Amino acid sequence: MSHSLVQREVSMSIDSSRLALQAAEAARLLGISRRTLFGLTYPRGPIRAVRLSAGPKAGVLYPLEELRRWLEAEIARQNSAGPQQRDLALCLLEKYPHLLASTAPVAPGTRHRGLFKLLHCLKGIPDFADRQIADLRLIVDIWYDWTLEEAKRRGFHVKATRDENFLDAARIWRGLRYPKGRLMTGILEQARRQQPAAAAQFGEPLRTFVAALWHLQRHVGDKPFYLASSTAAKLLDYRTGDGQLDKKRAWRVLKGLEAAGVLKCCDPGDNTRHRKAAQYQFIGEA
Repeated sequence: MSHSLVQREVSMSIDSSRLALQAAEAARLLGISRRTLFGLTYPRGPIRAVRLSAGPKAGVLYPLEELRRWLEAEIARQNSAGPQQRDLALCLLEKYPHLLASTAPVAPGTRHRGLFKLLHCLKGIPDFADRQIADLRLIVDIWYDWTLEEAKRRGFHVKATRDENFLDAARIWRGLRYPKGRLMTGILEQARRQQPAAAAQFGEPLRTFVAALWHLQRHVGDKPFYLASSTAAKLLDYRTGDGQLDKKRAWRVLKGLEAAGVLKCCDPGDNTRHRKAAQYQFIGEA
């Protein structure tokens, strides 16, 4: 299959009396796979469809006018994108159709956080990890368009323009040194090899956890580091009876380390609307 979504002659030779197509027909008409169409369908992407009933096996119809609207918009956008950008965008939509939806902003003020999550995930995928941000421009723009649709659906406004969003992406991409999850893996390996004096007073798993916080502080320098209760629970392997992360237990440990003079909370974060992790500094004995 060609790696261009739009640089093909699409024939709309469908019965003019029909208003919509089933998923297989719509995918065949556009010349893409059903998986790619699934990734492009709202809420994962910009194409609106009509779900006939509830449930995972519900039928879905794609209005012909909606397909034409999306195709025209893609032609306009991709005329300014190079073939490498189009190849990478198609790769994302075919292999990782849920990535756009899983990184979407959910409330005012969360666009930047969602963009960071998108790029952090891309950093861990070999197809994208070593690319220049210019190669990812089309992906960032697709994510931005989807963000506008999601913001409209949820009733909030995105202030940043398309170009401002891309400049934010360029700054984030330049600063990303580790893929999602890779930093903490390295920190834990260091914590098992070298531990500060402040960790010696504790048994496992708290000893290695405190050592990991020390190494994390060394990694960021004098600045505070972000640490969510869920991340702390993973590092400590604290789980509830049903196997879920025990974030409350991890939160109590963090508060205890504050009281013991090991940690200083610089910003408690926001676990309600914006879901911003707390910021800490390691102040215990090295």
